[in-house]
Amino acid sequence: MLILRINNGEQGGKKWALRNIKLRMSRKIIFLKGLLMCASNYQNPDVSVQDLKSGLKQNVSMKPLDFIVGELVKFKIAEKWIIQLLDTYDNFLGMLNDDKLREDIQNLPMEDVYNDKEFLKARKNAHLFQEALNQIFFYEDTPLKQFTIKYGLF
Repeated sequence: MLILRINNGEQGGKKWALRNIKLRMSRKIIFLKGLLMCASNYQNPDVSVQDLKSGLKQNVSMKPLDFIVGELVKFKIAEKWIIQLLDTYDNFLGMLNDDKLREDIQNLPMEDVYNDKEFLKARKNAHLFQEALNQIFFYEDTPLKQFTIKYGLF
């Protein structure tokens, strides 16, 4: 219950639900792009430093979802998981763009989150997003799985 007291002292538990959903979705997209930038040269150990720098510069300038989809296609990830990843992220963005829904979730007291239909819907969507990530990085038999096991885990 220590976490509950810290959050309650912070903002009375408000904004917890919105931060929770953002952590499950948008923060993972940022991490995902960085991880895929590292993985993009995994199969090309002979790349020159200059080409690596140039490629990284180009990758950084790309929109995260454009880069992510391009890399997942290069790694031959099943279309089903790419679509699920994008659909669930699109659902998340739709929630954020709905001013009333966003405000309701943002103002939801922490003790009420697991009784709130909209929070539970957003949480379920985040679980489907995570399922797609799990399939992409741990279950699809691709070089991306090998990269993840070798470099993405402790």
